[in-house]
Amino acid sequence: MRNIRKIQRVIVYTLLVLPVTFNVSSGQERSAMPLNLLLIDAQNEQSMYYAYVKAIGLGIAEANQNIADRGDNPIFCTQITKPKIKYTTIVTDYVQRNPALLTVDSTKLAETMILALQEKFPCAK
Repeated sequence: MRNIRKIQRVIVYTLLVLPVTFNVSSGQERSAMPLNLLLIDAQNEQSMYYAYVKAIGLGIAEANQNIADRGDNPIFCTQITKPKIKYTTIVTDYVQRNPALLTVDSTKLAETMILALQEKFPCAK
């Protein structure tokens, strides 16, 4: 029950900040912000983008922990506690090392975050 509450908090928090990742220009259709611009703005810990990136990272880390707790292979492996992981730095560094990701839109943040965490904290095979 405690894990469900944690996941619910992460989901609610993510949904509260999700709208900030979209740009609206002249009342036209919404378009997703480019991932590289979101990550530039996310470097400021006072930014809503920082909170958004951290919420995505915490959600993935919580899901990863639940996977490991039930005995399945986790997505990534680290001894660092979830709140101490520098999600913004990890995903920004990953995107910089993979230039093709600079032009993708911010809706790809979660899958990019998973790849970045897997690279940063690989599991022993």
